[in-house]
Amino acid sequence: MGTQRGRQLMERLREVVFVGDGAMGTELWRRGFPQGLPPEQANLSAPDLVRAIHHDYLLAGAQIVTTNTFGANPLRLQRYGLDGQLRDIVATAVRLAREAIAETGADAFVAGSVGPIGRLKDPLELSDEELENAYHQLIVTLAEADVDLLLLETFVDLSDLRRAVKVAKQVCDLPVIAQLAVMDEGERSAEGRAALAVFELERLCIDGIGTNCGISPTRNLSIVQALAKLTELPITAFPNLGYAQYVDGRFVYLGEPDEFARLGEDLRQAGANLIGGCCGTTPEHIRLLAERLRTKAPQPRIARRIEVKPEEQPKLKSPMPNFLSKLWRKPIVIVELDPPRGLNYEPILEGAKLLARAGVDAISLGDNSLASVRLSNLVMAFLMQREAGVPTILPISLGATTTSSGRNRC
Repeated sequence: MGTQRGRQLMERLREVVFVGDGAMGTELWRRGFPQGLPPEQANLSAPDLVRAIHHDYLLAGAQIVTTNTFGANPLRLQRYGLDGQLRDIVATAVRLAREAIAETGADAFVAGSVGPIGRLKDPLELSDEELENAYHQLIVTLAEADVDLLLLETFVDLSDLRRAVKVAKQVCDLPVIAQLAVMDEGERSAEGRAALAVFELERLCIDGIGTNCGISPTRNLSIVQALAKLTELPITAFPNLGYAQYVDGRFVYLGEPDEFARLGEDLRQAGANLIGGCCGTTPEHIRLLAERLRTKAPQPRIARRIEVKPEEQPKLKSPMPNFLSKLWRKPIVIVELDPPRGLNYEPILEGAKLLARAGVDAISLGDNSLASVRLSNLVMAFLMQREAGVPTILPISLGATTTSSGRNRC
């Protein structure tokens, strides 16, 4: 049943913009659930509270509610001694969402939330098999509990997102929406990463792609704008309210509901088909968002991705196209990509080819100002121009020099 409803939803998203729900974790804490406990534990210890949050989002106008299962994989639950209760936690989460829908009489869908596992904060290195098994347990349990679709959210690492999508497509027939998050203030190539995500994930037959959480709502907007030029898939956006602020001894989110609703309209105009909220958003944020978006159709995509046959792939010309000749006559589109941190440059190169087919005028290579070890941007620029046939801008950092007055200058 869930799979059929999920497919119906994905078709409807192409006709009318849907409103998602808002935050679960920060809303639980705002309503008094202890911050030292994992939010997923509330499914068992405070089910009425979880159900009430779903209920309030539905009354506010949400058409999709997300299960309280973001971190309900065995590796994360194990840290709290809850890994043996995974099935109960997940099944209860889905039941609470369904009960809230029944109570409100809403025509709403249930999205099974799947968050990243990652490696960075694990005390021991995890094998690919262990990571895939953790995703497998959560996703299979969500499918058995009869969610309508899977929402893979807040994935910073594209390879981890690719792993989760692959598992989801192997173990169930549910629609899969994959969402990237940009958490690093120094990450200047979010839009370039969006292009890589399209290339990597469309090959795995995802059903929707988008962005959530991250360092700022405006970054979510720029990613949606980039995605709209690269894919015909439904696009989703669940921005947060920016960074939490420390006020009177606790962390709070200060983003105003009316500002969030205006952002939602910007996201719709940029091409988003499903818009909700992440950290810090409340039912009031969703209420104003729903009022602004109700019955509106998705914005037609300004630029569709161009399907190019192999024999039509861009080839290196001599000299390269002079994109500067367009100055003062039409806008110039430049996308920045960072060289890879290792020697595997193929995904970055494929992203450059995708951008070339989408019609960008040039690609700028990051100058590695954060001093992380990366492949030479000179080498990467050469490969992009040779293989993708797109002009490449090569910034060169000269470092700091010292003037006679003793002051440093860049």
